[in-house]
Amino acid sequence: MAVFIASKWKIVTQDIPANKTNFISPKLKAGQTYKMVVCAKVNGKWDTDNISERAVIVKVI
Repeated sequence: MAVFIASKWKIVTQDIPANKTNFISPKLKAGQTYKMVVCAKVNGKWDTDNISERAVIVKVI
């Protein structure tokens, strides 16, 4: 999971199991809105093609 903070993408975590449908981050603040994206590693490299177009806006509750 990556989040767009301070004009750049930052990885929040790399350890979300494939069967998990929710995620709790101690780094993101409740009430704030973030641009986020789920990325995958393909052949050992992060797939960042069109990352901004794949992102969604999320409000943390």
